[in-house]
Amino acid sequence: MQLSLEIETVNGPVRIYEIGSDLVALMSFAVVRDFGAQHPLIAMAERLARSLGVRLNPLTNFYERQPEDDIDEKNIELAWQDPSPLEDTLLNLGKALNEDSELKSLAKQGQVDNLKSEIETMLPLLSQAARDGRRVRLLYDL
Repeated sequence: MQLSLEIETVNGPVRIYEIGSDLVALMSFAVVRDFGAQHPLIAMAERLARSLGVRLNPLTNFYERQPEDDIDEKNIELAWQDPSPLEDTLLNLGKALNEDSELKSLAKQGQVDNLKSEIETMLPLLSQAARDGRRVRLLYDL
């Protein structure tokens, strides 16, 4: 899977930024963390949310880019969100990755070696979108 960040514009096409695959992997496991499955990225999401207090909701608002029907079209439109909460979540996630040894270990086990780089790519884009009053959405391609 590949994640992209879309930023709405005033007049013109949506700006699309390709992000990578590690953050969307974590996002996917964050969505299913309450279903009892076991995986290092589920443990990572659990640690972020429960032990470190990182709000994961902005990361669980994403959708597949290619719609198959009208419901998918509607859900893609519902994926738009304010960039500020997403930016805060990624700032806190990046900080936790730098400071928490257990989180670093889980990231290594989950093979998300580019996670910090993907966060660093997104942060200035989200910051600019927030300053410009633009919404963003996270979409993925299989």
